[in-house]
Amino acid sequence: MLISEEYRQAGAELHARDVDYGNGKPWLRTRVLQLAAAARAKTILDYGAGKGTLAASLEPMMKIQSYDPCVPGIDSLPEPADLVVSCCVLEHVEPECLDAVLDDMRRCTLKAAFIVVTSVPSSKFLNDGRNAHLIIEPMDWWLPKIMQRWKLNGAMLIDTGFKCTVTPKEQYS
Repeated sequence: MLISEEYRQAGAELHARDVDYGNGKPWLRTRVLQLAAAARAKTILDYGAGKGTLAASLEPMMKIQSYDPCVPGIDSLPEPADLVVSCCVLEHVEPECLDAVLDDMRRCTLKAAFIVVTSVPSSKFLNDGRNAHLIIEPMDWWLPKIMQRWKLNGAMLIDTGFKCTVTPKEQYS
């Protein structure tokens, strides 16, 4: 299970009530273009797309598939893509669903993935009072989970967490 129905509804409510929630990061566009060029990516998947600002910033240059289980219209399971981008998403996953979500992200990754994880509490709260970041853990907690599924090409601490680039392990077998 990637998400419970209760949490899907809570996430959809937060997206609807807060216009800034899920708007993405301004610097992400440039980084995705660099990674897409390096991976020779023809297809990109924004996994946890929120309000779809990454796709909007890159079209018509590149076609991006957007997936977010809490946003109607982009909530169907995505097709695999050359480059998967998951920016500030994994900390929102229900802990009991994390392995399934990571496995699904891996299923979707054909050439490379760019993952950004926030390791501090969110300023946003769900309607039941929980912090929007359900998993608040440091990079050394996350990396073994990521490295079970991908080959780590690089990781870097940032002020709110970390970012990493990965590739499928099969490419290096």
